[in-house]
Amino acid sequence: MFCGVFILILSYKSGTIFSKYNYQNKEIVKDVSFKIAESSSLAIIGETGSGKTIIANSIMNLLPPDIKSTNNEIIFENKNITNYKKIKKLLGSKIIYIPQSGKDALSPNLTIKKHFINILKRNKYKKKDFNNIIAEKLNNVEISNYEEILNKYPFEISGGTAQKIVIALSSCSSASLIIADEMTNGIAEKEKIEKFNLIDRLFPTAGKIYITHDISIAKLCDDILVLNHGKTMEQGPAKKVLINPHHPYTKALLSSLPENGLNTIPLLSYLKGYCPFYQRCQNRKDKCLISFKKKQLDKIVWYCNYD
Repeated sequence: MFCGVFILILSYKSGTIFSKYNYQNKEIVKDVSFKIAESSSLAIIGETGSGKTIIANSIMNLLPPDIKSTNNEIIFENKNITNYKKIKKLLGSKIIYIPQSGKDALSPNLTIKKHFINILKRNKYKKKDFNNIIAEKLNNVEISNYEEILNKYPFEISGGTAQKIVIALSSCSSASLIIADEMTNGIAEKEKIEKFNLIDRLFPTAGKIYITHDISIAKLCDDILVLNHGKTMEQGPAKKVLINPHHPYTKALLSSLPENGLNTIPLLSYLKGYCPFYQRCQNRKDKCLISFKKKQLDKIVWYCNYD
């Protein structure tokens, strides 16, 4: 949780992220912006297809070849890394990505031990310390039988163990930004909280982005960003937004939320330029077809014409 002096880790402006579809540009994300301070956390929530993972990929300059961005700006630790060609030097060291499936982040051709050796070399650890560091990092994520694990390949371990190993590997670096993409899907409530606390403990000064469907995780974050079809519906302090949401879309999401995740509301097509919740909103007005107002109250920002 953020406290003390405000040290900015990330300033993100999506601009327009689009793909080519039937010889036309199809907007995927439009004008989403946020800032992450040292030790702070942001939950990005929304339905499947809302653009959450696209935003994560754009931060890491890992958008697929058929997806482009314009007018975007990404400032990381006071350096403009927008379309940064040397981003690979930051990934896995200063910027850590934790995917939903830990196995997706591990090379299938390398043993777990080889993964550790590679990252320890990359981060300039002394070779004589390797074994002790590996044991320490695995103990930190509650893998005590690490001697059995080290000589195995990713396909020989469970998904849960693979994700713990990804976190342990990540903790070998001095990361400033953690991006966790649906890392708590399919696990028990107690384990979700434990995993969140583990990330906080291992990376106390890093800024953290949690892409999540879990309201229990969103509640633990400092701030929240609610997305719908790639547009910001509402954002602000998580506790305030979750207790007193202003946007009809946020209210609809929260009213359909069981504690263990979002119930997906069927996605409908919408015209470029107007509120993506228009077709499902009980408070819609004709002017919502054209534009929607930016409103702000008590550090919460939302975009809606409804009074």
